Amino acid sequence: MLQLVSGGVLLSAEASALVRNPAFQLKMAMLLIGLVNVAAFHGFVAGDLRRGDLGRARPFAALSLAVWVVVLLAGRAIAYL
Repeated sequence: MLQLVSGGVLLSAEASALVRNPAFQLKMAMLLIGLVNVAAFHGFVAGDLRRGDLGRARPFAALSLAVWVVVLLAGRAIAYL
């Protein structure tokens, strides 16, 4: 919750400059993909996990890991681009 509040404050300080920043655009795109992945995971795989079947969960987990790492790195790159 603290990250949401502080991120909103930081965004509002220089919103016009941030919106044009390619690292910020990448971060927002990956954030959206990550949220869609979470929704898809819960919609398609949650029942499998209750039965102990991890097979279909692995691609969602791999995508999630990759997306959140890119979100982190893109966030750090905002200051440099």
